[in-house]
Amino acid sequence: IRKTNLSFAAAPPNPLASAALDAARRSYAPYSQSPSGIAIRTDRGQIYQGCYIENVAFNPSLSPLQTALVQAIAAGEPYSAISGATLVEVRGAKISQKPVTEAALAAVAPKVKLTTVLAQA
Repeated sequence: IRKTNLSFAAAPPNPLASAALDAARRSYAPYSQSPSGIAIRTDRGQIYQGCYIENVAFNPSLSPLQTALVQAIAAGEPYSAISGATLVEVRGAKISQKPVTEAALAAVAPKVKLTTVLAQA
């Protein structure tokens, strides 16, 4: 797996942000150059990571939340178990996953507020 060289300007604010940064580093975004990743935590303390996977036509690219939810569902976690979510994006990226992630998260886990942390390349 090829990883991008992303980092935080300061120490990661928490373990969920660190996991989201790790996912963002594994993104496949050769066209937009907009890697992003998410980490979702469940009530049991499990953390599931998701990275952005881009298609040349940008559609049907997979959002970080989609890829994280696939892992959670495969592990038998219901949406109601999601207790936290942190998205990492690159400052000034051409594409932001924040709006679509907030909308999708509101639909599946309405009590969870998305935290967004910016990384630098």
